[in-house]
Amino acid sequence: MVAGRRVRWLVVLGLGWAAASCNGAGPGPSEPAPEGTAADASAAGVEVAAAPVEGEHYVVEARREDVVRVGEETRVVFVVSGREPWHVNPDYRAKLAAVVVEHFALAASEWRAGGPDREVGDAVRCDETELRFEVPVVPLDAGEWPVEFRFKFGLCDSVHAGECKVREKVLGWTWVVAGGEAG
Repeated sequence: MVAGRRVRWLVVLGLGWAAASCNGAGPGPSEPAPEGTAADASAAGVEVAAAPVEGEHYVVEARREDVVRVGEETRVVFVVSGREPWHVNPDYRAKLAAVVVEHFALAASEWRAGGPDREVGDAVRCDETELRFEVPVVPLDAGEWPVEFRFKFGLCDSVHAGECKVREKVLGWTWVVAGGEAG
C-alpha cells in the first residue's frame, strides 16, 4: 500500500444485479452477475482501482482534494453517469451512505434522490444525464484515515425499453488529513 499524498481507491463490493423498473411499476429483466455477488466480492478481498470507476453500463467517481486540513470544511462530489446507450434512472430511489467516516464530521449519514416522483432530494442533480451528490465533510483528526461511502443507483438502456439495472459500489480511499494552522 502506498502512503502519503497519493489517494487510493478501493472498490469493495461487486455489482448489485437486482432488477429495477424504469417506470417504478415493477421489476425489469434481470441477468446473472458475471462478477459474483456482494458476498463473493468481500470474501475475495479488496480490489484497488483508479478513479473514475467504470462499469459496463456506467462511470462513478468521487471527486475530492487529496489532502485536507483538520477543522476545514471540504466537499466530496459523487457523480454517476451512464455509458451509451445506458442512462441514469431518475425513477429509481438512489442512495449514498457513509460507511467508514470515524475521523470526519458529516451533516448526515445518508443522502437520497430520485424515485417515481423524480425528486432531486439531497442531490444537486438527478436526471437521465447525471446523478450528483455534494457532501460537506470536516476532518476531525490529523493522520491518514480510511473513508468509505456506499452508492446505490439505477440505470436504464435507452435502446431496449424496460431494461433497467441497479448497481451498488462502495468507494473508499485513505484520506490524508494535515494538522490545523500553526499559531
